[in-house]
Amino acid sequence: MSSVLDPFRLQVRAFLDDSGMSEEDFSIAATGKRDFCAKLFSDRPGLHTATLERVADYIRANSDAGPAVTVHDKRRALARDGTIGEFDYDRRIEIYKVMVESAERGIDRRQALNQFYFSVIVAIFVSISFVLQSDNDAFPSGVIVLSALLLGFLNSLLWLSTIFAARRLSASKYDAIGEIEQFLEFAPFTREWEIHVAKRRNFPRFTLIEQALPSALAVICLTLFILIWTGVIVV
Repeated sequence: MSSVLDPFRLQVRAFLDDSGMSEEDFSIAATGKRDFCAKLFSDRPGLHTATLERVADYIRANSDAGPAVTVHDKRRALARDGTIGEFDYDRRIEIYKVMVESAERGIDRRQALNQFYFSVIVAIFVSISFVLQSDNDAFPSGVIVLSALLLGFLNSLLWLSTIFAARRLSASKYDAIGEIEQFLEFAPFTREWEIHVAKRRNFPRFTLIEQALPSALAVICLTLFILIWTGVIVV
């Protein structure tokens, strides 16, 4: 099966033959990594647009055969030629759009679930406050409070597990988006991350902040449950 990278592979192979360099030496010189050629010639994932651009620049700078074709030029040319075909290229674009929309909807669902679990916790503590303020001896306040705290603890654990599951699913979606971007003229998500890393624009990871609230609530519920159960706090 033909690949969008076939012409680029031929270009690299021709440069290796002309220069007499080994694949490993070329990989290190062009990208700083030993396994570039191994990935390129075996269709292994992990080749990003910026890496291919660096290789094209290296070939252009060290070749006597004239300027090398850049990756962006190559992809524009292949986008509508017989190697890929207009239908295949458009189909990749549509799949890419679906994946991006799915990733964005996943973020919205994640926020909605966070609001739901937080609302449950608020309702539990409001119920505890109502029971403690009630003077009706018919209510077994201790049992109700302990049950509510146990429910709050379990709700917090479920909240945390949902966050972890959503994080793994989101990471898988962006990995798939990155693989599709290897066959497009421009890879916005991949390039955005490369710029972020290059400029060291560090920021607190949202998932870590997101985990803080249910973790704290789980500790509070469990601590109050133990104190009431052991009689340190009387309700």
